[in-house]
Amino acid sequence: MERGSTSKRRPNFDYISSMPDPILQRILSLLETREAVQTFILSKRWINVWTSLSSLSFDFPFIRSEPFSKRHGDKTDDVVFERFVSMVLHRREPCDLHRFHLNTRYAWSIDDGCIMEWIHYALRHNVRKLHFSTSTFKSLPILNCSSLEKLQLGFRYGSSGDEVINLPNLKELNLTEFILDASFSKRLFLGCPALEYLSLEDCPFENCHLSLNKLKRLRINFISSIDDFRFVASKNFGVRISAPNLTFICFDGEPEVFQNTMFENTFSLLHLHINFCNFHYTERNPWKSFFTISSVKHLKISDSSSKDILEEQAPKLSVFTNL
Repeated sequence: MERGSTSKRRPNFDYISSMPDPILQRILSLLETREAVQTFILSKRWINVWTSLSSLSFDFPFIRSEPFSKRHGDKTDDVVFERFVSMVLHRREPCDLHRFHLNTRYAWSIDDGCIMEWIHYALRHNVRKLHFSTSTFKSLPILNCSSLEKLQLGFRYGSSGDEVINLPNLKELNLTEFILDASFSKRLFLGCPALEYLSLEDCPFENCHLSLNKLKRLRINFISSIDDFRFVASKNFGVRISAPNLTFICFDGEPEVFQNTMFENTFSLLHLHINFCNFHYTERNPWKSFFTISSVKHLKISDSSSKDILEEQAPKLSVFTNL
């Protein structure tokens, strides 16, 4: 009885708040930044914990009082979002960033100057992982950064012709909707000498030369839209791949996209995954490009195209002597 009564009289203890700042900041970094900032109301102990977070994540929209369909084109949320992001960056301590995530794809009127300022803030604070996705932005601010190791960009971008690209420590690059012509792709890949993983989604090619000595894994996913038709129909539509350390390739999309694919110096390639959609609607043969690769040990062909390859191209599979 005495032990029980002593236990009841023991005051409550806030074990979480007693943790060191680095642990609390690690926990808050797993949340959306909006949620992390809201913890300041818990107690005096939490007022400034969020100001030293090494990971920031901003997704628009994060406040909706009505269904999106009823607020289409409403600038109110854009203003709230702009003010919130600017406030967080202004009040944050001047410490390095590990990760910066910014998604404004569904915003309608966020000022390009604000977006550029936010991205430059991340670069000035030695960000290592950067994800930026938008629907209206037409500039390319992430060009010169020695700290960046992982970069993900999602917006329609055509080269201005004067970019100077220097990303010496970038190991992973994910691009969505970038137009990769011969000039831009050359400068882009020359500026990423340490690149090991490359993912291209819905990126039209125009005489693109993908030359990366350290590249190990490559994914290309392309389903052409009406806007992309002029690229796909052009005789210049295609990509030349030169990567001596490449071990894995995955092609996913319409077969016409890959008919002009050329392989050079890919003698380390072991894994080849192919998933062609709408294969029965093409009059061209996209397979001839792949029969130049003899080093492949693991060949995976999707259900949508396996019947065609087995029936029509089976004799040519003998080129894969290591299967």
